[in-house]
Amino acid sequence: MKKIIYVMCLGAMGLISCEEEEMNRPDSSLWEVAETEQTEGTTLNVGADLFDLKIGETKQYEITEGNGDYKLSVLDSDIAEVSLQEKTLTVKGLQQGATEVVISDKNFNYKSIKLNVYITDNLIVESQDGVKISLPLGNPKVQTIQVIEGNGEYQAVPADKEIVTATVLGSSISLTGLKAGETSLTVTDSRGLSVIIPVIIEESSSPYTDEELEAFKQLTDKGYYNDWSGFILKTPKTNGFFTGDDGVKVYVSNGNNYNGTNDHFRWQKGSEGLNGSEGLILWFDTKDTTGHRTLGKKENMTMKYFKRSDTEGINIKIDKVPLDFEVIKVDEEKRLIWAVWSAQYEDVFYFGKLIMPNYAE
Repeated sequence: MKKIIYVMCLGAMGLISCEEEEMNRPDSSLWEVAETEQTEGTTLNVGADLFDLKIGETKQYEITEGNGDYKLSVLDSDIAEVSLQEKTLTVKGLQQGATEVVISDKNFNYKSIKLNVYITDNLIVESQDGVKISLPLGNPKVQTIQVIEGNGEYQAVPADKEIVTATVLGSSISLTGLKAGETSLTVTDSRGLSVIIPVIIEESSSPYTDEELEAFKQLTDKGYYNDWSGFILKTPKTNGFFTGDDGVKVYVSNGNNYNGTNDHFRWQKGSEGLNGSEGLILWFDTKDTTGHRTLGKKENMTMKYFKRSDTEGINIKIDKVPLDFEVIKVDEEKRLIWAVWSAQYEDVFYFGKLIMPNYAE
């Protein structure tokens, strides 16, 4: 019965569907119908088992056998434009996707051909000659690479998931280096194209690579650029006693100016002092600021971090954690310093960078 209804649609209405839910849904398949025994006369054949072409590309296919008076229909005309002149089918790809083309002749023989429209014949991934990730003091680090060209639905599979893991979001691939070693990453797309990318994971004594530091030194907006994933304040903030739209207060203090308080850098959410919901303070252990904001590594510096506990109603804090702090650039004209810092406390690695005035404002 299904075959008889379909034949009536082809013959009487020129392939304009009499059963819309059967004929025009992009997800419907007519292969079972088209593969059944043909009615009479010469077998209907087209010189291809698959119409396969790129977006914007036009291809022609010939009907190699049939009984004349050919008609056709494409199940999803948004994917491809298909036309017929005598025995020649012209197919133009419009957008990525898969559908089917149904062809009939005057003897009610018919043929269904799958049609696939894709984006590109190439899969190109950023850094596909090799990815190197430096683990700050052996701690895990995330590095993101982009798929530059491909057909979507990307997958990224590391050869050794103990060395690196991968997650995919759209065309972005986030790699998390876990431990030192060498492995590879296989990236594939929906068309089955693939590239294999060498991956090297190294341990580093610095939280940043040389390339990352050079890029940071080109920035000029004053503020904190925190990269420790456990701390939520990641956007640069203006220095001084400033509260941003998200309630983040940022300070740079000189011990000689603020009631004898030691020289420090601080940012926090919430109220003053330890009444805030979360905060981080980088302290020098002396009021003498001589040399604190000149080039080089600084000694006698510690970190304090606090975060209010919602369950206990008190502040959870760590204090006087030894801090590695280095001023990597000084601009006397702009009166700015660029600095990076890091600290290790139990199993947590804290690190970040800042651009601050070389004096307290």
